[in-house]
Amino acid sequence: MVLALGIDQLPTQKVRVTAELVRVQQQSGQQGKSTAAEATLTRAEEGVTVEQAIQFFEQQVPQHLFLPDNTLVVFGASYARQGVNRALDYLERERSFRRKEWLILTDGSAQDLLKADPTLGSVNALAVRKLVEQATAQSTTVNSEQLHFMRQFLAPSQTPLMARVDVDAKGRPLPNGVGICPQGKWVDSLNPEESQMVNLLLGKAEQMTITLPAAASSETQSTGDPNNATPSNDAPSTNTRISADMGTTVQVLFSKTRMTPHLSPQGPVSFTVQVYNQAELSRLPPGSQLSPDSVKKLEGQLEAVVTNRLTKLLAHLQSQGEDAAQLGTLLYRTHPHQWQHLASRWPQVYRHSSFQVRVKFHLLRTGLIA
Repeated sequence: MVLALGIDQLPTQKVRVTAELVRVQQQSGQQGKSTAAEATLTRAEEGVTVEQAIQFFEQQVPQHLFLPDNTLVVFGASYARQGVNRALDYLERERSFRRKEWLILTDGSAQDLLKADPTLGSVNALAVRKLVEQATAQSTTVNSEQLHFMRQFLAPSQTPLMARVDVDAKGRPLPNGVGICPQGKWVDSLNPEESQMVNLLLGKAEQMTITLPAAASSETQSTGDPNNATPSNDAPSTNTRISADMGTTVQVLFSKTRMTPHLSPQGPVSFTVQVYNQAELSRLPPGSQLSPDSVKKLEGQLEAVVTNRLTKLLAHLQSQGEDAAQLGTLLYRTHPHQWQHLASRWPQVYRHSSFQVRVKFHLLRTGLIA
């Protein structure tokens, strides 16, 4: 049974396919006694294409490969930067695949990721998939199941996104944002913070945590008679008002994004991006006190920070010609007739588009014990 496949491009221009296989127990009485590392093994074969390499598996492994339970397909950087669409043809046509496996990018080789140290003794392929699913729930990466990826790949924007997992310095798998793959080629990456903003634009922000940049303001008030020149023996009381601080963290509970295109026959296409968020406080700086005024101030700071991050992200994507926000697909759905005239020159139109970003935050459940 195959749990994961890794695909790398070799300097010889051949394709290396690495498979993580479930090790067959020789005796039923030994089941449950083997460790996770002993439960699986990795094998690699080379071929001109992915199909040929997998056919060589059938010749070398004395059992038929069972592919329906495959959970991951990992693309190494050497292969992904030349285009994953070569493998997509096989994954889509081969009837054994259920199109539920996750497609993953890694900056090194796919073989190294599949041989990375399993987390807490779990099976490597299952551990990597669980890490990616958890990162997706926190909006620090994207859902890149094969079916979901193919929908973006075939959409008018032709800029699918794929989850990225690298091997850290300790040899452990670590989710590391998103890879941008216009027309199937991995050309750019977004870090986890930028990945959160992409999910916000796509309306898929779930359990997103936002930490404000370091800055704080405090207001000190002293007790006693201000007209009395004699210093008071009473200890001063300090009222710390909430401002942006490294310790101020909120968690988004609900998010709704509305992107509206505006077409002008004589000018460039413009977009209005409206984002409404409901969030709750997760952490405050020590000694902070909440008041209606400080809550409103904190909401304003959140709006400014997220607006700035979204604006920077859109500017970066636009400068690279990467429609990761799927704006072309949005135009196709909302203005199908106009899209017929824009489709052939959409990359140029997209580079000259303008954006107006509006973000609104509403804090709920602000009461904290400490």
